[in-house]
Amino acid sequence: AFGHGVDDCFVEDCIIEDCNCSGSKVDGGAIYVGSKACVLERCIVRNNSTARYGGGVYVSGSGSFKIDHTVISENSASTFFFDCHGGGICVKPSSGNNIELEIDTCLVSGNWVGSSGHTCNGGAIAILSGGTSVSTVIRNTSIVGNSNVGNGVCGGLYVEQSDTTLVNCILAGNTADTTTSDVNVAFSSDAVATAVAAKSAYCYFGGTTTAFGYAPKSESVDGAVAFANAANGDYRLTANSPALAAGVRYDGMGEDLAHVAFAATPAVGCYEYASRVPAPASRRSSTSSADSSVRPPAR
Repeated sequence: AFGHGVDDCFVEDCIIEDCNCSGSKVDGGAIYVGSKACVLERCIVRNNSTARYGGGVYVSGSGSFKIDHTVISENSASTFFFDCHGGGICVKPSSGNNIELEIDTCLVSGNWVGSSGHTCNGGAIAILSGGTSVSTVIRNTSIVGNSNVGNGVCGGLYVEQSDTTLVNCILAGNTADTTTSDVNVAFSSDAVATAVAAKSAYCYFGGTTTAFGYAPKSESVDGAVAFANAANGDYRLTANSPALAAGVRYDGMGEDLAHVAFAATPAVGCYEYASRVPAPASRRSSTSSADSSVRPPAR
């Protein structure tokens, strides 16, 4: 973990796994960002847990934080004693803090939240209220196969901050036990939903009929995404996926999660179809305790 008064951090090419926060320290199962500027690049954050906020990553202090070309998978926020949010990533700014968060070309999959008798939101990512200002930009990221197994809403992305922007993202295959929830994306209010919808475009909402609770913008679509093998955690796109050539280019756009160049008209999500190299593993190998097949996304 890092944060709480440390100088600026840059973490790259690391696997951070099997961490747990419990007792009096219940936020940020693997990574707690308390202050300053931090970058997490080409990493795998996997199989970590916490009792409250951010099973994989928790952000609360002032500063800028970037998660770039990284896999956030199989993390959880679960307890009998607290509300818990953000199985993979949770942003919950402390009073008076200003946060700038960027999530670029990441796979957020297989994370979950759950609490008996308490509220839990955002199996994948929760962006909660608080602070003076919170600005979040999520681009070319696949938020897929996450779940909410407790009292609350949304197995995918849950948002309480109106300054949140989604571009070229896939939100699909997420689940929630509460039948009234939009399983892929949900918001704390109609006002937040309207503000986020106005900033966001070129996203793919698998299986939801009204993205953001409203008719999606013309550049965004709903429907089956056509992943290579979602049941086994392979969220690359097939040749007939409607997410191909469905995105838009932006300044600084380069390569996908497998470091294949995005096309002139890019795919939505973290992979181009040309990414036929083995995908970064989101689950442990069943045959090797060392899990030698898992490595950070290639340069």
